Amino acid sequence: MNLQSNHGTKGVSTKKKFETNIRFKGFIGPHTDKWALPFQFAKAVVAISTSFHILTSLAAIPRENKKNLKNQNPTMSDIKKRKITQTTMMDLSSELLEEILLRVPAKSLAVMKLTCKECKTLIEDPNFVEKQFSRLCGREQQLIVITDVSADSSSSSSGLKVSCIGIDFNRLKEPCLNVDVFTPEYLVKAVFECDGLLVWVMKKNIYILNPMLHRGKVIPVTPRQGYDYCDYAYGLGYVANPSRTTASSNDYKIVKFSCHSTFKLDLWTYDFKSKSWNEVLDKSFDGFYNFPISSVCLRGTPYWLGICKKRGTTIYSIQSFDFEKECFEPLFLPPTTFGWEDSVSLGVFKVDYIFLLHQSKSTPKMNLWVKKEHWDIMMTVVIPEPMIHLCSSYLIENNSKLVIAGSHFETNSVTVYIGGENEESKKLEYRCGTNNIIGGCYYAPSLLMVPGFSR
Repeated sequence: MNLQSNHGTKGVSTKKKFETNIRFKGFIGPHTDKWALPFQFAKAVVAISTSFHILTSLAAIPRENKKNLKNQNPTMSDIKKRKITQTTMMDLSSELLEEILLRVPAKSLAVMKLTCKECKTLIEDPNFVEKQFSRLCGREQQLIVITDVSADSSSSSSGLKVSCIGIDFNRLKEPCLNVDVFTPEYLVKAVFECDGLLVWVMKKNIYILNPMLHRGKVIPVTPRQGYDYCDYAYGLGYVANPSRTTASSNDYKIVKFSCHSTFKLDLWTYDFKSKSWNEVLDKSFDGFYNFPISSVCLRGTPYWLGICKKRGTTIYSIQSFDFEKECFEPLFLPPTTFGWEDSVSLGVFKVDYIFLLHQSKSTPKMNLWVKKEHWDIMMTVVIPEPMIHLCSSYLIENNSKLVIAGSHFETNSVTVYIGGENEESKKLEYRCGTNNIIGGCYYAPSLLMVPGFSR
């Protein structure tokens, strides 16, 4: 299948079994509108990413490393004037160069690969990719929200809208939203995230994308769709390779399962190495009653929060999927009472821990529960207005601010609250034309290569 870009015929993809590799340069998409959304979304992620300078990175370097820097050929005055040339970058020690680049955002690193051979080698090193993601995932996160505009009769639009929402904290007084919006021609049912990789669930295909690297892979649906009238939830994760320490060496997989109240679970896994789908039988889990409320991926294990069937009743449940054992495993909920009209959402804290955000309908307080050895309340923020649906939430580690996004009862908008312990939450509003949010997740930029995609 040949893909023609807007600037000629430079984009070519090769289909092997179930997969199609797509390389795109400068966010140039194929001639068909089918892929307009992923490519446009990639442009939005880069446009919204927080811009830092190397000088900011240098300011945060330990004092002893700064002394070493002064012993190098460039002087500090040269650095301030941005007179670092390719030669002087080569003269820096590898340890100091790594220390600088680890503090630069993914957006800038993707560009720096083209300017310096030594930088390119270091940035593409799997160990560096792992360190960079661990350091910056709590600082560069964004929100992805999918809304159904057609559900609002007052709206002149129809179909879906995908919004990429970033928060600019560099303003002197108040933070503000940076938003880029797309109206896809083809159906996008859901979006999932793992290690900076995104899974777009479209009508006939699944699209794995790393917007930072401008790389994507198309994976068709399972050979047998199962229940066509069911919603299917997805998850991206991996089987950790104990002999290797980097994320790029892990065996990435996709899990897909049906969500229906009366029919048995239809479960499939996709292996990137064999490029094939395999049907899985798991009798330990009956499935979610409907589409999961929230999902995250923690160290290669996807988690979903939803309503499950158990002994003739329906309950809230957190389920994870073990790719090695190919089965679901439950995670006990925090020791609190959950009501059917409460607001709940999953998130990841410091890469290593899962958290659950919970707000009862009867109180403005929202508790952040973190699961380490046990569930504990890490933070309580006050949200003055009830939220219909929490589409995404994350914690900004460098200033201990909690970012919460969801629908509001009375306004056709996505409301974003930014708050901390014992302080008034700041409210930012993005009017999207409808309060019917059908999907959302958080996204942390990463340099991780799309599984099965060569550089």
